Amino acid sequence: MAEKIQFFPLDVTYRKVNEKAVIHLYGRTVDGKQICVTDENFEPYFYVIPKKTQSVIEKLEKVRVERNEEVYRV
Repeated sequence: MAEKIQFFPLDVTYRKVNEKAVIHLYGRTVDGKQICVTDENFEPYFYVIPKKTQSVIEKLEKVRVERNEEVYRV
């Protein structure tokens, strides 16, 4: 099990490592030490607020991305 640490987050960013997003949380622990926590399990996402729901659903169902011999669909 991972170590539990209380800290105050001050900044967040991400970097691509091996074609995958890795989240970096920078902050300070309760005793004032600097800390960087990484999360390698984050899956990027986005929200869409459509004007016409049905036409957007139909378009999203057709979205297909092929990368490194894998197929991704919405």
